[in-house]
Amino acid sequence: IFGTTVSGRSIPMHGLSEMVGLFINTPPLRVSADGRMTVSDLLQRIQSDVQRRTEYETTPIVDLNVSFDTIMVVENYPLDIEQLKEIDESVRISGYEVNEMTNYDLTVSMECFDS
Repeated sequence: IFGTTVSGRSIPMHGLSEMVGLFINTPPLRVSADGRMTVSDLLQRIQSDVQRRTEYETTPIVDLNVSFDTIMVVENYPLDIEQLKEIDESVRISGYEVNEMTNYDLTVSMECFDS
């Protein structure tokens, strides 16, 4: 069982995209792999499970009676490099390092960028 951080902004609520504030939650995700599955098959199953779980993303973790010591964070937010270049053509992001402390035994974090 992994804790997976979600933005909390995927629920159908009028005006949510204009609201300011932190809506994140950490719902659990059970991952069970069959030894015959390929990595691609496992990732497709996880993606399907995450999509089916979307309607429950706002359920408070204290209401779920589940514990986990591993958390997975996928940060997927727009970063428009071309827009930054309009401000200053010399702007380039080639890599960076982030050091964070969490209260979990294992934290896996991934950031997605278009370019």
